[in-house]
Amino acid sequence: MKNKNYFLLIILLLNLTGCAFLETSEKRANININKLIKENEFAAAISYMDNLPDPISNKKKIKKNRTRIIKSMHAYEEKTLARINSFVEKSNWKAVIDIFSVALQKLPEESVVFREYKTFKETRNRHIYELEIQALVVRGNSLEKIVELSHSILESDPYNSSKKRKLYLSTSEAKNIAEELLEHGIKAIENNEISIAKRTLPLALRLYKSKEIEIANKQLEKLSKSMSEPLQDLINKGAELYGQEHYEEAIIIWQQVLLLDPENNDIKSNLERTQRVIENLKRLKKSNKESKK
Repeated sequence: MKNKNYFLLIILLLNLTGCAFLETSEKRANININKLIKENEFAAAISYMDNLPDPISNKKKIKKNRTRIIKSMHAYEEKTLARINSFVEKSNWKAVIDIFSVALQKLPEESVVFREYKTFKETRNRHIYELEIQALVVRGNSLEKIVELSHSILESDPYNSSKKRKLYLSTSEAKNIAEELLEHGIKAIENNEISIAKRTLPLALRLYKSKEIEIANKQLEKLSKSMSEPLQDLINKGAELYGQEHYEEAIIIWQQVLLLDPENNDIKSNLERTQRVIENLKRLKKSNKESKK
């Protein structure tokens, strides 16, 4: 009988110890989760929750923490994206990259910020590519003039070895630039990016005449002809919508045209004029409302 009582006492003590342990572990878990939320370490907080043992993770207070984590994370994401957009508008790419760098370390991979970062990288890479093309075209146009002037100088002083050397270096560099332009032009044709092809291939041919560059320019000519009819249809549709005073719809059409032909100055003018009309109508509408008051 005495042994039985001892046995029951031991079981009771073990149960009490277990409850005390769980209570202590639950408190510690809450403290750790609160700390991670305060530090915006949401990925770590979610991972911590996922790795808690079942007796603790099933506690009501602990379960509520997951909701708190998600709510705090969404607020952090919203604030982060607002900051990013403000710096994007200012073209402050360094600040944007720095903010992303910090945020991505604190958030799980399925978060909105990770998706936005992927979009940002694509946009930034495209922006860099456009700038590189622009720099190459500027350099090509400059070299075209330099080679032309060097020829004229050498014609005036045909036995000057220094002038011959300068012409040789200029034409060699022009050839290298032409080959780079050809590479970008061929890639643009493959991707139906006619505006880039138009900026690169004709210039490449003026800088250096080769069979490859001539073939690429013929391909560009065919592509331009194949796209001219649907492009003109869009232009006509935009003009029709503008004439019907459907200005918002006309803007959408002008924007589509510029995606296909970014260098079209007439369409740029149409877009600017349509935007001004919309702004004037908005001001007029606002003025009429105020006068009625």
